[in-house]
Amino acid sequence: MATIVETTGYQREVLEVRAPVAVLLAHKSVPLSQVLELVPGAMIQFTKNCDSPLVLEVGGQPLATGEAVKVDDKFGLRIRSFDLTEEDLA
Repeated sequence: MATIVETTGYQREVLEVRAPVAVLLAHKSVPLSQVLELVPGAMIQFTKNCDSPLVLEVGGQPLATGEAVKVDDKFGLRIRSFDLTEEDLA
């Protein structure tokens, strides 16, 4: 159940700030020479299992994990858990 909280004008303005949101499938470091050799149809293999949770990043920082879902003809992310620490909330 959502809690409704009264907000001040400043708080409302802060809540309107836009931040980049991304879903991270996998990552790895490769030599630049390998990147320059990529052509259409080339494949990059990752060590992450395809059933592993996806990571939701906000402003470049991991926030939650979830799974890919299909919504009509688009993809979405179903959040399964938030990865916040007490320090993040302070």
